[in-house]
Amino acid sequence: MDANDRDVDLEPTFKRFPQDRAMLALLIRTNAVVRIMCEEHAMATTALDHFEQAPDAERRPEVAEYRALKAELEVELETVIQDARQLRLPGEPGRK
Repeated sequence: MDANDRDVDLEPTFKRFPQDRAMLALLIRTNAVVRIMCEEHAMATTALDHFEQAPDAERRPEVAEYRALKAELEVELETVIQDARQLRLPGEPGRK
């Protein structure tokens, strides 16, 4: 399956990085690796939410696994976002 063939709701990732929504949208359109990272983050977030709502959540190994995966992806995405911010030129719209 090609990354373009996927129909993954990326809203969980956009909600995690609301201040960087526009930057993430641009990166997703222009970088397949970033898109895959965002898809994996969104899927991990959705799965974690599902497992955390289970009555036996405290005993489910999936909860810890998905928490770790989600946290790892968030660190990686934060790094990608920071790197992208540094590449923006002075005076470019949105540049701080």
